[in-house]
This record gives sequence, C-alpha cells and structure tokens, in this order.
Amino acid sequence: MSALPGVAQEAPLSLQDCYQAAIRHSVWPQLAARDEQAGALRDLVLQNRLKPQITLNGQATWQSETLTFPADLFPGDVPVIPRFQYRATADLSQTLYDGGTVRAARDLNITQTAVTTQQSQLEQDKVRDQVNNLFFPALMLQGQLAIIQNSQQDLVNRRRVIQSGVTNGVLLPGDLLSFDRQAMMLEQQRLQVAAELEGLLQVLAVKMGLPDTARLVLKAPDALQLPPELSPAGSSQLALIDLQDRQLEAARKALEASRLPQAGAFVQAGAGQPHPYNLLNTNLSGFVLAGVRLSWTPFDWESTRKGAEIVDLQREQLALRRTQAEEALLAGGLRQRALIPALDSIIATDDRIISLQQSLVDQTEAQMLAGVRTSADYLKEVSTLTQARLQREVHYIQSLQVRASLLTLYNAWK
Repeated sequence: MSALPGVAQEAPLSLQDCYQAAIRHSVWPQLAARDEQAGALRDLVLQNRLKPQITLNGQATWQSETLTFPADLFPGDVPVIPRFQYRATADLSQTLYDGGTVRAARDLNITQTAVTTQQSQLEQDKVRDQVNNLFFPALMLQGQLAIIQNSQQDLVNRRRVIQSGVTNGVLLPGDLLSFDRQAMMLEQQRLQVAAELEGLLQVLAVKMGLPDTARLVLKAPDALQLPPELSPAGSSQLALIDLQDRQLEAARKALEASRLPQAGAFVQAGAGQPHPYNLLNTNLSGFVLAGVRLSWTPFDWESTRKGAEIVDLQREQLALRRTQAEEALLAGGLRQRALIPALDSIIATDDRIISLQQSLVDQTEAQMLAGVRTSADYLKEVSTLTQARLQREVHYIQSLQVRASLLTLYNAWK
C-alpha cells in the first residue's frame, strides 16, 4: 500500500514515493498534458486546410458613375446600369496541390509539441534534484537520531549497573554524575538533530503537496545500482537539444515547401443586380463561376534562401550548445563517479572502526566494573563509538545521494 496521501509513521516513504508526489504536485505534468492537447488541436486545424472551404460574401455599393451605352446600338430600350448595386455569393474552394506546405506544417507542429513536452520533463528532473537535496539530508538526520536514541538507551541501561555498583559500595557516587552529564549531552544532541530533521521534513512535505504537519518517516532506498553503460546520451537536457534541432529542421522544410507552386479549384455561385458578368442584364439574376487557379512566386528576392540560412545558423549554434552541455554533463558525472568508490571504501573503514571501538567499549566497561578504569574512561570510549556510528551514517547517505544524483543527471531511473 502506498504511503501517500495518508502519511503516517507506519508507512515509510521511499525515494520514489517522494519523487512521484513532488512531480504530481508540481505544475509540469499538467503543463505537458495541456501542451499535448494544444498540439493535437493545432494538427486538426492544419488538416482542415486541405478540406473544402466555403465562404459566404455579400456587398452593396453605390457609385457616382456607371457605364452608359449609345442609343443607336440598341433597337429598343437602352439598358441602364443602376448606380446602386448588390450581390451575394457562396464561394467553394478546394486545394488540389499545396506543395507539401500542410504536411511540413504538421511535422513542425509535432516537433514543437515534442520540445515543449521535453522541457516539462527537464523541469521534472529539477524537481527530483530538489527532492534529493531534501530527502537524503533528512534521511541522514533520521538515521543519526536513531543512533543517538539507541546510545541514550544504552546509557540508561549502563547507569542501572553503575547504580547497583554504587549501592554495593563497588563504585563511587561520582561515577553516576559522569553518566548523568553524558546523558544530558546526548539529549542536547538529540534535540538539535530532531529540530533540524523536523524542519527538513516540513519542507519536503510542502514540496509533495502535503500539510507541513504531516508526520513523515523516510525509508532508505535499496542499494542503487548504476547501469553499466551510464552516459550523458540519455539525459533530458541533451534530448531537449536534439528535439530543438529536429524542430529547426522541420522549420527549414516548411520554408522550402512554401516556395513550391500551389493549385486549387473553385466554384462561385450567387445572385446580384446587375448581373456581374452580363452588363446588359440589369435585373436581379443568379450566376455561377467555376475554374482553377495556380499561384507561385518564382522570385522572392531570395527571402526563402536567406530564411533557410538563418535556420542553418541556428542549428550550428544548437550544435555548439549541445557540445558544451555534453561536456558539462560528462564532467559532472565523472566527478560523482569518482566519489562512489571513495565513499564505499570509507564506509568499509567506518565498519572496521566501529567494530574495533565496540571492542574497546566492552573492555573498558569490564575494567570499570572491576575498578581498574574510571567511568570517565568508559564514557569517553562510548562517546567515540557514538560519533563513529554517526559518521558512518553520514558517509552511507552521501553514497546513496551521489548515486541518486547521477541517475537523475543522466535520466537513468528505471
């Protein structure tokens, strides 16, 4: 069962839970969905360009002069063209050949939609980075808090033994004071870590769209395995640049298509007074006009060619940006990769240090109970053990965060 949206301590949140909630709460998935909807609508509009188009027109005019006919040309009444004229028409047109402009425009629209969608994906990667910067420090503090609380409980248990020794006259009352002082120091440390943890968890809760009063408990991710062929090629940033290049390529093809001839058929039917095509008919009459039209601009002062050159320059700029971005991603990845074996080695050393220190604590405790060592000696070794465990927790969380950051940087989450 998912820990969201009803978050409680018995349902720890994993890193993926936090990713999903934070991304879902952000605006980017909604913007991406709307971009896709807008792209689909634009495509429908572009397809309509190839469908028959019907236009209704009407006009009424008055003119100061009209054409007059000599009386000797007509045996009967001489037709008089009225100064007030009107007509209404219905025009039907159908594209027969558009030079591929609609297809090119649709391809351009597809790439534009893909670019905006990928931009949303890039922003979602930034959300993951923000979650990483909250989740892992909080997870580290959560682990440290558990270590301190365990140390406090161990101290309480040992104090009972010391109390028994003081009661039996084996140990001095001052030994109890040392334990009480150590307990207060641990409580101070616990309060500080708990306050820092609470602050981070509140920010994380707000980031995920939860109330800042939500009681969050984080679950450490399992060992984060890096793919063997991890490279910047799959990063969202490079994917966006590649899509922008495709967009420019589509824009160039649209420019080239606009230079080709276009042909269409049309039919015009209407009525008017006088007849627009028969000047001798001055009565209200119907008429029909049908034909085909061809349009082509063979010479455009090289505007299309210059536009194509501009697009080529933009693609060259984009290629330079891609090279720079790839180098930056590679450098960032190499830096983080170098940290992984170092941190793994440090953690292994931490484990050996903790094991040795635990042995020293056990020896010192036995010597303290035998009266050979003081409680101060014992508490010093216990404090060193606690600090070693806290330091191990820091290194362990750092190792996880480096791996998670690398997976986010290269968009390699599966």
